[in-house]
Amino acid sequence: MKLAFVFPGQGSQSVGMLDSFAENETVQNVLARANAALGEDLAGMIQAGPAEVLNLTVNTQPAMLTASVAMYEAWCAMGGKKPEILIVAPPPIGDELKDPCMGDHCAEKSRELAHYYKIKA
Repeated sequence: MKLAFVFPGQGSQSVGMLDSFAENETVQNVLARANAALGEDLAGMIQAGPAEVLNLTVNTQPAMLTASVAMYEAWCAMGGKKPEILIVAPPPIGDELKDPCMGDHCAEKSRELAHYYKIKA
């Protein structure tokens, strides 16, 4: 049997979605790295919202990528087995981010994070 991780996409976000892991050093580290990479307080937006701001695609895509990376890194740091399969819900990170519905700024933010996290983009 193979272990797979499925990372959710837009629509799965909610203010406070990482609150259960607020004390986890690995999660804190990922949030700090995201803030530094983007030059904005993505962690604060994830933690406190407001929902109307988090739910904007320009913020949701980087937030979901960051939350997924945080959970993955926390799992690995706790000694969890590395999955053989990673599934990222659409839209995928990469050229598909040029979707005009998402806007250039969202694609740029997601690409910056993908590059920072060393995800092939």
